[in-house]
Amino acid sequence: MAYDLNVRKLAINNFLDLAQAIQQSRFHITNQTMANQISAGLMHPSILEVCTYAPNCIQIGKDRYDFLAQAALEY
Repeated sequence: MAYDLNVRKLAINNFLDLAQAIQQSRFHITNQTMANQISAGLMHPSILEVCTYAPNCIQIGKDRYDFLAQAALEY
């Protein structure tokens, strides 16, 4: 809201819809969920929010980054 972005909500009904939506995006901002694993499988550019007390996902590959706090993402 601070940046006045117009991001529309996307209705996802199944995993195939999710994979297609990720693939059609410029990049994927995600957390340590199954959506991150789909993005990793597609080798799609992504930014992962890492959990501070259980960082159990590692970004590997070109254009795959992680951040620990919201301020780091905004930087």
